[in-house]
Amino acid sequence: MRLRSFIPAVVLTVPLWGQAKAPSAAEAAQQIGQIRAKLQGKLDSGDREADVARREEDFDRTKEIVSSFVIARVEASPDLNALDLRDSLIQVLGANHDKGLGPDSFHQPPYIFRIEPPYLSNRPVVFAVVYDGDIYPGAGGARIVVESYALDQGKVRLAGRAGSELNGIVMRENRGGAQQVGANEVLVQGQVGWASGHVLPFGAALRAIWRERDRRRHSVEPHGHSRLARERLRQPPYGRISRREA
Repeated sequence: MRLRSFIPAVVLTVPLWGQAKAPSAAEAAQQIGQIRAKLQGKLDSGDREADVARREEDFDRTKEIVSSFVIARVEASPDLNALDLRDSLIQVLGANHDKGLGPDSFHQPPYIFRIEPPYLSNRPVVFAVVYDGDIYPGAGGARIVVESYALDQGKVRLAGRAGSELNGIVMRENRGGAQQVGANEVLVQGQVGWASGHVLPFGAALRAIWRERDRRRHSVEPHGHSRLARERLRQPPYGRISRREA
């Protein structure tokens, strides 16, 4: 199977301030569960392209629910650490984690990184959030979302969202994951979903979680070396992810 290289694409979003009241964890989990149930059905073989487009719209609703929840959660507790936010997001996303795995449970999404500003800097605190989902069962249906949230003077905004360059990549079941690299970058990697054979294709993207143009603009952006082609590799591009919390 010949695999094409991918080009990272960033979709910057407007702040979510001023929206309707954010859902509670239980409400968000219920809404996302309903969307997930719709997406578990088989694709419409009669009009596959239109069905995929509808499912992308449904998954976009999941992203907005997650964003509203994260913003409300962090604004309510500005000192919230990465692990506590992750626990809340696991509940919202309905992620099934085997606690018997111990430290290995941290290999599973969602991943949260809290990036503190340098000492005496006027930069905001930034949260990096990475999670996954599926818009349909089978090859090509996996989706990964990479977001950054800026916490500045008690207010939180969604500063950027990316991940479309990793469509079809699975980062579960020891196939990859996300980890912080350096002060402000997150490496996301995984295996092409439903790949078979002894030599398995992997994909990866390195994301700069913030770029400071001015105090009001921080975003998820592609790193200068993030064009990593999906290749037939015997190991993930950067080896197995190990636990590394911000």
